[in-house]
Amino acid sequence: MVVSRQGQEEELPGRKWELKTPALESSRTTLTNPAWEELDCSRCHETIAKEWASTRHAQAWNEEVYQEELATIKRQSKCTSCHAPQPLLVNGIEERVTVRDNDRHLGIDCRSCHLGADGSIHGPWGAPTEAHKSTKSKLFDATGSNELCLSCHSRSVGPVIGIGRDFDDAELSDRGFSCVGCHMAPVERPIANQDGLEARLGRSHLLQTPRDPAFLRQAFAIEVERIEGGARLEISNRAGHRVPGLNDRFLIFELDLQDASGASIARDEVEISRSEPLGVAESIVVDLAGVGAASLLIRGVHEAESITEDVVFLEQRFPLGD
Repeated sequence: MVVSRQGQEEELPGRKWELKTPALESSRTTLTNPAWEELDCSRCHETIAKEWASTRHAQAWNEEVYQEELATIKRQSKCTSCHAPQPLLVNGIEERVTVRDNDRHLGIDCRSCHLGADGSIHGPWGAPTEAHKSTKSKLFDATGSNELCLSCHSRSVGPVIGIGRDFDDAELSDRGFSCVGCHMAPVERPIANQDGLEARLGRSHLLQTPRDPAFLRQAFAIEVERIEGGARLEISNRAGHRVPGLNDRFLIFELDLQDASGASIARDEVEISRSEPLGVAESIVVDLAGVGAASLLIRGVHEAESITEDVVFLEQRFPLGD
């Protein structure tokens, strides 16, 4: 096997995403924070609160791997501020993120992103309601929300890699890309569970993450072609940041070059990890030697400490053209 790495053109390859309800995770922890009913917001926004409750944001403080890691760290404030943050808009979006003194079991909750310094709830609409003061904020426009996400996701602490810096350095927001554009699916529904409210376009709070195999598959563009004496495979990064985003996450591509009968001619694998990440718009080119090759079977496997068993996110046969 011959492997090479190369940069891509400025455009990220095949950048249209299909965002659907995330698949259930195989995880060490329950994926619902049972405290969702404690949120004041849940009385009117029950659907959204339930979505949030099944995400890693809701589990940010309670998650078993995080608590185990936290117990080994002396300067815990480096971690705690992003796992149970004070409302970002109360402190000021450009200020350092600090940890809450209470309700830490709620992790990154509604207040973390939506509560303003004056008690107003900030969002994309600013629609009037008797429940609370509302403010329309540019931070909830298509690309404005990047600033909220980058408050935490641009930091490298412990096993976490500050992938938000990659997104920022590549100036992707200037080209219309956004964090929510990939990680929060568009959804049309009433904003609250009240009679008479019309449905309108918003974003699902069921976050799309690499733990969903269908979503992880979309992070890569794959091209296979016949070359003299074998096959050439190109794996390109379609995400707006390096992959993977955690120290303990490994993405392994198992390669099986086969003849017309399906018999194996050559086998190998490519591993993407913290030590060998795939950068923004970067690709890996792999040449496999094999006389009589007719197809390349590729199996992608996701390994991480936070999932109980390896997850297959890709299993596809690519015929070799003449």
